[in-house]
Amino acid sequence: MSLDITMARKLPWQARLLSTNLSVLGHFNARWAGSLAFEVFCTPRRSEITADDRRVLNRAIRFTIPYNDAFVAAYRWGSGPTVLLVHGWQSNASRFKCLIDPLVKAGFEVVAIDGPAHGASPGKRTNLVEFSGAVAAAIKHLGDVHAVIAHSFGGSAAGVGLGLHPDLTVKKVVLIGAINAMDRPIRQFGDALDLPRRVVAEIQGTIERRFGRPLDAYRLSSLLCNVDADLMLIHDRQDRMVDYTNALEIHDALPHATFIATEGLGHRRVLYDDPARIVDFVAC
Repeated sequence: MSLDITMARKLPWQARLLSTNLSVLGHFNARWAGSLAFEVFCTPRRSEITADDRRVLNRAIRFTIPYNDAFVAAYRWGSGPTVLLVHGWQSNASRFKCLIDPLVKAGFEVVAIDGPAHGASPGKRTNLVEFSGAVAAAIKHLGDVHAVIAHSFGGSAAGVGLGLHPDLTVKKVVLIGAINAMDRPIRQFGDALDLPRRVVAEIQGTIERRFGRPLDAYRLSSLLCNVDADLMLIHDRQDRMVDYTNALEIHDALPHATFIATEGLGHRRVLYDDPARIVDFVAC
C-alpha cells in the first residue's frame, strides 16, 4: 500500500489528471472512485537494483516460495538459525545489505524475500493482506524461523502475518519504522492527490469489503499482543514518512518491548544506524 507518494512529486501533471478524474467520478459514484483509487494505492514502482545491491544478491542462494498460485523470490546466505528479512514498500530484498553479513558472522542463516509485486517476485499490484500472507507463507515454508526483521510497510506485513496466524512461532521480532495503522497512509495518499474525503473513505470501504475485516483489524498495537516473541521497536523521531507516533502507539500497547528512538536519521537511514544492536538482540 502506497507510502512513498512519489507520483505527486515526480509526475505532477499525471497526478493532477488522476486527482481530477477521481474527484469528478467521486461526485457521481464515490464507491467506484474509491475502488479505482485503491488500485492505484496498491501499485508500487519497482525499485532500481544498483550494482552494489546486485553484488549482495548474487552472493545468495536463490530460491522461490510458493504463494497464491505463484511465488515470491527469496535469497539465502549463511547457515544456522533462520532470520527472515522483510523489506518495505517499493523496495526489495537488498534493502538489508547492512545486516546480512553481520548476521551470517553471528551464526545465522539469513533469508530475505522480495514481496509480491516487488523485486523479482511477480505481480503489478499488492496490498497489506497479500504481503502479510507472503510473510506467513515464507515462515511456514522455512519451517523454523528464529527471528523476523522488517522495515516500514514490511513491518506492518510481518506484524499482521504473525498476528493473524497464531500457529506461526518466532522468538524475536524487530520492527524498524513500522506502520501501526493503515488509515494513516490512506489519508496520506488522499492528501497527496487532493482526493475528496468521500473518495478516501471509500478506499477504506473497498479494503473492508474485499477482505472481510474492518481496517482496524490490521492494527499492530492489537495484533502484536497475540505474538509470543521478544519485540524490538526502532523508529526515528524525525521520520517524515511513517510518523514516530506509530512506534509510540505500539510501545504503549507492548511496554515490555525494547524501544530504540533515534534522532535525525529519517525513515531509510535508520535501517543502517547500528546493525550490531539488532544482531545482539536477535542473538541473545
